[in-house]
Amino acid sequence: MGEETVTILKSEYETLKTLLEQLAKRVKELEEEIRLLKNGHSSKTSSTPPS
Repeated sequence: MGEETVTILKSEYETLKTLLEQLAKRVKELEEEIRLLKNGHSSKTSSTPPS
């Protein structure tokens, strides 16, 4: 591989690394949101009698 190819691969690696970090952060945020919604929904429905 030439120097140019190595530079491109490093650049692509850094881009992919950044995107994966952003995705992982977003997944954690969404998991937390789901957990909160489930907890809120569960506690709300458990205290409300069925219609």
